[in-house]
Amino acid sequence: MPQITDLNNVVDTLLLGGSLVECNGLLHGKTGIAVFFFHHAKHTGNELFEEYAVELIESVLNNLSLKTPISYRRGLAGIGSGFEYLSRQGFLEFDCNDVLEDFDKVIFDATINGAENDTSLYDGLSGLGRYYLFRIANMTTNNEKIKVIYSMTMCLVDLIGDLVSKQENETSVVDALHFLWKVDQLMLSPVKTKPILDRYSYFLKPDLQNRRQTYDIHDIMKNRRLDLYDGYAGVAMNLITQQNQNHQIWTQLL
Repeated sequence: MPQITDLNNVVDTLLLGGSLVECNGLLHGKTGIAVFFFHHAKHTGNELFEEYAVELIESVLNNLSLKTPISYRRGLAGIGSGFEYLSRQGFLEFDCNDVLEDFDKVIFDATINGAENDTSLYDGLSGLGRYYLFRIANMTTNNEKIKVIYSMTMCLVDLIGDLVSKQENETSVVDALHFLWKVDQLMLSPVKTKPILDRYSYFLKPDLQNRRQTYDIHDIMKNRRLDLYDGYAGVAMNLITQQNQNHQIWTQLL
């Protein structure tokens, strides 16, 4: 069994199994594994890793369907955020806006239909908010697209603002407030966000906002999880980040 602290062995494991992963998502699927291989190609200067990452992205695009979930963990919000991140870092050679406009419609429908009452990042509404913020950050011109995304974001701000007091899980509260804080920092809607943030200021302490990965190395090796969140891809990203801090930016996806 490969040593999980040896980057070459971890990469070999990902090369053998990455394309076989069924989930297309960011944190637990092919999109996240592709994120690693794009970074690793830059880290090593080896174009073969980039070609493998592109193959994974193409596989994701070819396997999206009406059954694809919308969550940040496994679905469209995470995949879309991953695409925007890769585009911003210069890893994608194609314009992902055409694809993401379709994502926008599905995610916005899910937002306004109010089917989700969970405000957590990975499985709830704050994950949709993370997607909207990635979209806004990559739009540099004041065109109709950014106006639409802005409207979507404000709709979500209202919804999360109404739901935050009803959350029983502390993580869901922290995730919701962290999203609202990011909206406030962008000065998108301080009138809406500031009163809520002031009311729940306790939850904005840095130690509650920081989301760190925790690895059970033996569990990862036993179950051969390959994903970015708590699998081989995440371990590999941490290993190359230890060697070159310029790769630290990937943690904004967590």
